[in-house]
Amino acid sequence: MLHEPINRFPVNEGQYLTIKGKDYIAERHRPSEHSLIARPTDGGLEVKVLWRELEDYWHKGELKLFSGNPAQLPKHLLTTLNRQLSSFTVEERRIIERRLQYVSEIHERLSYNQRTKLRLDAICKEVAERIGDDKPPYYKTVKAWLLRWESNKDPRGLAPSNRAKGNRTNKLSGVASAAIQHGIHYLLDDRQLNVQQGYVAAINFAREFYPSDAEKLFSKKTFYKHYMLFDDRVKVRFRQGARTALAKAHSAGVGVDFRFPLERVEMDWTKSGIIIVDEINLTPLGNPWICIAICCYTRMIVGFYVGFEPPSWSSASQCIKMSISPKQRWIDLLNERRPFDDAQIKNDWPVNGAPKSLWLDNDMTWLSESMRETCRSMNTDISILPSYCPQLKGVIERLNRTITTGLFDLLPGQKLKTKQPTQPEYNAMGQAVLTLTQFNFLITKWIVDVYHMSDHGGFSS
Repeated sequence: MLHEPINRFPVNEGQYLTIKGKDYIAERHRPSEHSLIARPTDGGLEVKVLWRELEDYWHKGELKLFSGNPAQLPKHLLTTLNRQLSSFTVEERRIIERRLQYVSEIHERLSYNQRTKLRLDAICKEVAERIGDDKPPYYKTVKAWLLRWESNKDPRGLAPSNRAKGNRTNKLSGVASAAIQHGIHYLLDDRQLNVQQGYVAAINFAREFYPSDAEKLFSKKTFYKHYMLFDDRVKVRFRQGARTALAKAHSAGVGVDFRFPLERVEMDWTKSGIIIVDEINLTPLGNPWICIAICCYTRMIVGFYVGFEPPSWSSASQCIKMSISPKQRWIDLLNERRPFDDAQIKNDWPVNGAPKSLWLDNDMTWLSESMRETCRSMNTDISILPSYCPQLKGVIERLNRTITTGLFDLLPGQKLKTKQPTQPEYNAMGQAVLTLTQFNFLITKWIVDVYHMSDHGGFSS
């Protein structure tokens, strides 16, 4: 004989419920016995309630469900559920009606498993346009409203929590507030000062108005509390400068999502630090600059130029010319000259073409009319980044460091960095042996046979 299946009554573990006026917390379900184990909130013994009994209590109006147990329920929810709806203020009722518009619409159109961010945002936008709401709620906020409301469909659970926030008025006098602000700014202006000295400066400021009772206006603990509430970015800007504050304020995370090769090409200059000698008489010529460009999608270097002139449109145009041209002729030319006996560039350099956009520093070279005309002829967009923001072009900045540590630091004739201790026995001019042709060969071989062949996280799949 087949029996009608018994459905589990929708009570979640840890949920707060009231049966015949007595409060319980749902502990666990026993599917084998078709029952629920509940514990009274006053600390009594656990009781077993059949699912059928819960359903009967529900239909008789003797069962009420609330979202969460008493220990987890917000304080304002425990108080508002015991109030009549008419006892709320006009503003509170307006907020309840606004929230009810969102939760009722989502409850009717989406099941629990369908409530994704995209769907919730779309419905919230529709409701906001219908009711004239300028600021639709965040989808996580709506989820919290639904959790309160769907347990028993009681709109009082959507009441705002302003009543539980306590006293929000400033208890300090105008002189005390001004003195604390003066002490904080005095503390931040000097990196060597501590909180005690800032507090003394605030008290001295208050003594101008209250010579004998300045210490009674506020305590050191109050001053320290206001100092800790100060924005950390403001503290860093005062003590370490705007550049450091800007760098700390920008969080690191996933970068821009590139879609195709040459969509975004970043260019920059860097000093090689290598002394180059003349090819005929081997006299030192100087430390050349390198203008280099990289594709952010493939992480392939698209071109470079080595020259002794400082950053200018001349060197930039040579780098752009190499970037858009095929590289096989350049590789064949270097292999024919054989600057290092039998050393050869083995692999190809299959990248060329006009970039979709160039991302550049805020340098006068990139702002020249020649640069704009050249990019206009290639149908290339120019994006000039703000000054002192290397985090906005991290790909090329990381490449400059990689080529320095992976190639330049290993070559003879390198100039010592200023931060390193001087070594009297080391003479960069005397160690310089590389000619410009050899230097171009080494850079090309490192790019083609080492950098492009290496596995690293920058390469797109």
